[in-house]
Amino acid sequence: MNTHLSGNAMGFSAGQTMNQLDQDIEGAVSREAKKIFPMEFLNRFDELVTYHTLKRDHLFAILDNLISQVHHRALGSAEPFLLEVTQKAKERLVEEGTDPEYGARPLKRVVEMRVVTPISHHICSEQIRRGDLVMIDHSGDDYVFMKEPGIDWENDAEASSLKSSNKWTRSDLGVRDDGGEKKKLVEEAGQITAAVETLTGSGIE
Repeated sequence: MNTHLSGNAMGFSAGQTMNQLDQDIEGAVSREAKKIFPMEFLNRFDELVTYHTLKRDHLFAILDNLISQVHHRALGSAEPFLLEVTQKAKERLVEEGTDPEYGARPLKRVVEMRVVTPISHHICSEQIRRGDLVMIDHSGDDYVFMKEPGIDWENDAEASSLKSSNKWTRSDLGVRDDGGEKKKLVEEAGQITAAVETLTGSGIE
């Protein structure tokens, strides 16, 4: 049925609200189904289910999932590091990746372009190293990449004497700093480090 219906043009105005678009889609699907299929066939179905457009909350949930996947890849890499994306950066990513016609596909491409590719460049230039906390923010028209360098636990003889709250120091990846708004993230990074040590009995490697 999907193939039959998709072959018929059902145009919608770009100026419609999401709710209006959902209602129009439901009405158009019902009309097209009645044109193509006999009522005897349609009466076999309890209802016609249509897929609504993705709302802003849905896109943020999808974005969190995409970022979690990137973070998982970062933790499983040869030089594992932590990744944090601020709410401002998330809002901008969702804004860039919103397209009612194509669903979540544009958002995935935006994450690859704005998050994965720049991080890959920073890794290749050795600006991101093992144990770093990489933070992505948005300021003005730019995405801001910063990091809190981690300790080289394998080679630093003094590392074992440091407390979790002192395991991060501030540096910039060369884009721009945001004026010290990362203090909370640094504290959270220390809590993550402490939790990992509690579970594994050792520091982050």
